[in-house]
Amino acid sequence: MDKKSPILEAKGLTKILGGRPIVSNLSFRVYPGEIYGFLGPNGAGKTTTIRMLTGLIYPSMGSVHINGVNLRENRGDALKNIGCIVENPELYKYLTAIENLKQFARLKDGVNEDYLYSLLVKVGLPNNGDQKVGTFSLGMRQRLGLAQALIGKPKVLILDEPMNGLDPQGMKDIRDIIISLAREHKMAIFISSHLLHEIQIIADRVGIIDNGRLIAENRVSNLLSDKVLSIKVAEPEKTLNMIMSSYGLSGFVKGEEIQLDLRKGVEMTDVIRFLTTKKIDILDIRTIDQELEDIFFKLVDKAPLKTDEEMEGVK
Repeated sequence: MDKKSPILEAKGLTKILGGRPIVSNLSFRVYPGEIYGFLGPNGAGKTTTIRMLTGLIYPSMGSVHINGVNLRENRGDALKNIGCIVENPELYKYLTAIENLKQFARLKDGVNEDYLYSLLVKVGLPNNGDQKVGTFSLGMRQRLGLAQALIGKPKVLILDEPMNGLDPQGMKDIRDIIISLAREHKMAIFISSHLLHEIQIIADRVGIIDNGRLIAENRVSNLLSDKVLSIKVAEPEKTLNMIMSSYGLSGFVKGEEIQLDLRKGVEMTDVIRFLTTKKIDILDIRTIDQELEDIFFKLVDKAPLKTDEEMEGVK
């Protein structure tokens, strides 16, 4: 992966509406060939951020650079390098797949029909060019939406919930296309999704926002490398407090079990030795693999949050 310069860069993005910050001082970079997962609960500011990245709204402070071009200062040149698909793409159901692509290609220079057919092949619709879109399944429409987003040969693809509502096969199809675009075509992919398991599979790095602020950013492999220790004892709350005060580990009680993040050089044997000296009977103890979902819910504010639209007063 070429990391000399980012294709997509947000610098101190802030959006204030009604005197309230919806997004606060948000900064990140996405590089060629990288898949960047953008995660957060409802109302965290994901949609507002995507609107700023695609030029639909301007930030109150901060800037967006696409392939080194400031979006606000040179909107046309910056947006030439972006392809975007937001949930269910807007398509003409009464037209065929190739006719849909031709409609969108009118906005781009130097796009011929052969290239449009090559896009259908790239997204797994090689034999559906003359089929009416109204007869397409949701998965097929999503793939055609990806083809539409690729018409301008973008350097960065911004995807908002691209797998929403798809069955397992549809999700796999979209996943395979995204991975291919990043790995084989060195495209930078910025993807927002609530399907954390899918992000865990495809993303190289993730950024997690809550209440408009970036609260974590790391490689997925690094996030998943920490071990979780599950311990079953008679008094889990009391025992957890003892362990946390002695070792400074983070953890929580789940049913009858304590779950601890083993960090700071602490091993399972250290915890066993500690509990033994405190005369605490260990009913069961084991290490378990972490999932991105586990990490996400440990980090974000679990209180109910308003959606972006509610926070912005959009009806």
